Amino acid sequence: MTRHPERYIGFGFLLLVCSVVAPPVADHVRTRLQLPSGYGAEGDRQRAARIPALVRPAVEALAAGAEGNWLRERVEGGVWVYDLHVLKGGRESVIHLDSGGNVIAPAVAEPEPEVPAEAGE
Repeated sequence: MTRHPERYIGFGFLLLVCSVVAPPVADHVRTRLQLPSGYGAEGDRQRAARIPALVRPAVEALAAGAEGNWLRERVEGGVWVYDLHVLKGGRESVIHLDSGGNVIAPAVAEPEPEVPAEAGE
């Protein structure tokens, strides 16, 4: 005697349980994975509204014709500094702006002084 029919009954029961349990689990996961407010186009509009009036024209001028850009704000030395990331021609560049909309020159590292080689070594 084979146990074939019992295997099919067990497999059918497993499918029945999965079909009953899966939809509520999928709904729960879907609701938990929704992005909070402030993301997407709505968040972009909110962040654009927070850009100071002095910085906004500089950002628009520097990002003109760009394929994409985004702005990051941070505090450096007690003042707000804005990092404008611009993607043009497949190359990304970062432009630093102060709170007045002026471009901040990147810090240049000072070269280390050369030590003359001694003849005895």
